[in-house]
Amino acid sequence: MYGTGLLAVRTQIEKFPEVTKAVVEGVMEGYKYTYLNPAQALDMHIANMSELQGHRARDITKYQMLLNTALGVHPASKEHGLGYYIPEEVAQNVALATEFLSLQKHVDPSKVFTNNFVGTVKLTPAEWDKVEQSVKPYILR
Repeated sequence: MYGTGLLAVRTQIEKFPEVTKAVVEGVMEGYKYTYLNPAQALDMHIANMSELQGHRARDITKYQMLLNTALGVHPASKEHGLGYYIPEEVAQNVALATEFLSLQKHVDPSKVFTNNFVGTVKLTPAEWDKVEQSVKPYILR
């Protein structure tokens, strides 16, 4: 899930941790529903976005959802729940970005990412199998 994230102001997280956790869990429940019910999730998304009503926009959105789901198929999510990140992997991504994007400022992943609000929304092994089969062509191995 390193390509998709939720951003929040640190003071709001500190002041309202229960709200932060509820928002994160709600988003993860949405991911779970989308992973397990891609056709229905696509229909709901299209129905609520007037700019996506055309066939071309629907096809593009469908493939965006498939790619996003494929990115979510990760050992950390399977073991710890949706949204969980591995600090070492994020540190590697930051190092690559620093090198190839010429970032001027060092980014400490531990200051930006947290697992404090994730881990409650999980898929069963059978559900993961279903998800992996649905996005098999999009998973890089």
